[in-house]
Amino acid sequence: MKEIDSVEYFDINEIINEIREMIHKEISAEEIREYFEEGIIIGKKIENEWYGSQNAIVDLSIELKGKDIEF
Repeated sequence: MKEIDSVEYFDINEIINEIREMIHKEISAEEIREYFEEGIIIGKKIENEWYGSQNAIVDLSIELKGKDIEF
């Protein structure tokens, strides 16, 4: 985790752990990188690695939960 301007940013492994705890879903590091690159997760690239805020993690968890809903 890195803090910039009083905002905590989590690296990909921390995001994976947070998602696992929040919605009990497994997700790969590659999937997280793709979400950053596609703009699904808004984040920052710090030292050539992606980082996302807690808000980004919550948004992703909502997105992933929505994909599990079937009509």
